Amino acid sequence: MGIRLPWPEIRRRTEFQGQWIALEHCVFEAQTSEPTEGEVVDSDENLGELCKRVKRGEGRNLVIRFCDAAQR
Repeated sequence: MGIRLPWPEIRRRTEFQGQWIALEHCVFEAQTSEPTEGEVVDSDENLGELCKRVKRGEGRNLVIRFCDAAQR
C-alpha cells in the first residue's frame, strides 16, 4: 500500500473500517503517544493474518491499530 495518511483520514476511508491497520513511519501525539499519522503498510480484518504477513516482511518497526468508523 505505502500511502501516508493522517489517522482521522484512515478512519474515514471505508476500505479500512473494521480492519487492523499496520502503520510505519508514524508521527505520535505527544500527550498520549497515539499515532496521528503514518504510512499504511497492510490491513486485514483478521489480526492474526495481518501479524503473520507483517512478521514475514522485513524487520520494520510497525504500529498496529484497529480502525473503527470515524465519529462524525
